[in-house]
Amino acid sequence: MTVSAINTDGTGSATVAIQVQMPYAAWQSQMFSQAQLGNSSISGDTATPAGDGIPNLMKYALDLNPWTDGVGGLPALLIITTGSGNYPVFTYTRPISATDITYTVQVSTDVQSWFSGPGYTMPPSATNNSDGVTESVTVQAVAPVSSKTPKRFIRLQVTGQ
Repeated sequence: MTVSAINTDGTGSATVAIQVQMPYAAWQSQMFSQAQLGNSSISGDTATPAGDGIPNLMKYALDLNPWTDGVGGLPALLIITTGSGNYPVFTYTRPISATDITYTVQVSTDVQSWFSGPGYTMPPSATNNSDGVTESVTVQAVAPVSSKTPKRFIRLQVTGQ
């Protein structure tokens, strides 16, 4: 774009180039050197430079450092008890700026077929954390757990846009 200015001393113009990066690309640029960015086995979405099995896209989604073991920052599953039963509750932390990915909490009884949405989970609730950068997200399963119901599994699916 060209910027022009006029004042009592004359006129002038200059060309300004603005590069806009999506949040994930900006995160990659911050976490990896230029040489590493050229090597998808280090900086690619499915790469695991820390060797912990957690791919870069998931580390970005959970606000984790790709170079350190991120197991401690993975989502947690809790059981809450209400008057109507015991319900699985899934919690995770995400960066507020991560607007270029989609988070989907999925439920399964057999680890083969996964389901999400109103019939399986309640709408997520998010609370901003005091760091001003992340928020804590909580998602409750619709069906309660008991000794009379099949086992349930919950996972977080993250996809880039």
